[in-house]
Amino acid sequence: MDKIDLKICTEIHNGLTAPERGAQNYLFLSPVDEKYAPGYLTVVKRPMDLGTLKTNLDRGVYASRHEFYSDCQLIFENALLYNKDIPDNKFVLDPARAMMRAFEKLRKAAERKAARLSGGTVKADSGGKEGSSSTVGKKKISIKVKRKKSDISKADEPPKKKPKLKLKMSSDKSSSIKTISNAQKVEDLPMTLSRRAQCYKVYNSLKRRRPTECRWFLKPVTDPMIVRDYKEKIKNPMDLGTMSQKLDKNKYITVGEFVDDLRRIGSNCLIYNTTINDSFRPVAVDFLTTAEELCRYFILKHEAPKKPYRSILYCWVECIKVIDEAIKLTNPDDGHQTAWFFLHPVNYFCGGQWPEGYLDKIEKPIDLGCVVNNLILGVYDSVDEFVHGKNDCVSRSLRLLSVLC
Repeated sequence: MDKIDLKICTEIHNGLTAPERGAQNYLFLSPVDEKYAPGYLTVVKRPMDLGTLKTNLDRGVYASRHEFYSDCQLIFENALLYNKDIPDNKFVLDPARAMMRAFEKLRKAAERKAARLSGGTVKADSGGKEGSSSTVGKKKISIKVKRKKSDISKADEPPKKKPKLKLKMSSDKSSSIKTISNAQKVEDLPMTLSRRAQCYKVYNSLKRRRPTECRWFLKPVTDPMIVRDYKEKIKNPMDLGTMSQKLDKNKYITVGEFVDDLRRIGSNCLIYNTTINDSFRPVAVDFLTTAEELCRYFILKHEAPKKPYRSILYCWVECIKVIDEAIKLTNPDDGHQTAWFFLHPVNYFCGGQWPEGYLDKIEKPIDLGCVVNNLILGVYDSVDEFVHGKNDCVSRSLRLLSVLC
């Protein structure tokens, strides 16, 4: 493969794996695991994926760009071939077709570029004949047609811009935010074989779509430098490896337990990493955002109109930003973090013991970690409850942080 072909193939691969195609390409980034696709190698005689495609390209396996094109197309043809007759796998078909169209578009653009680079002829966009590289000597004729205003139909008039929809968040108890709350009761749906298959799809899709974020959550925290402190702050640790084991051993009794564990991974990351401008916090938010999307697609959509797990607040990302702003506050005198003593329960700062008489005065202890946990696990049914507390007794959230000590 010459340099021109290599450059073109690299650009096509980069286009197919680009972040803006993340909603489709995550299914094709790595080889299919037959553990989650029984009989795959029986149906598909020559497996291929975008990761293997790039490895072959780097190793010089392809003699020409056309061999690369063949393998690239094979990825999506395999997906359509294996999944077309499996009802539970219909979700793969649309992304495969979308990626096929994207490949064709990139391939055509690459061929035009190859023709230019090799000095060949290219058909002009204006409809000119091939080989016409110049229009020298030809005069351009422009014709202007004047029309009366009365002759112009309404269809010719530019469309009027629709007014922008503004969403105003309010913590006023009299507001209508309750209409967006978790009014529907959660049903503890038992973990059947088909539901476990949907959970596997969430798990595998998350790892493929968010490999950078997931690498931090693949195994339990074992770093000797932080493991003791981590265990003191995080009472319910969770990671993707443990979740995989629980799925394999059928340890989840309900679908809601699986979703709670998935959310707990991101929640624990937010609870533990609380330094000012901590780089792990946006990682956790991205992880949770993708996890929520996948749970809605693979679980909630299949169980409708039933509600298998608690809904997270529609504006939970904005709520996290509010907490982030509180974490960034510093004391004007010494520059220390103002929220330091509100990040974790009081007993954490007292050697694991509650101060004498503390629980007599404080009916329901609350800290920022507890607020985050309640938010991510769907305990709060509305913005009002995040701001003022749930049922006026579970937590008074940020409003009470100033009086706990």
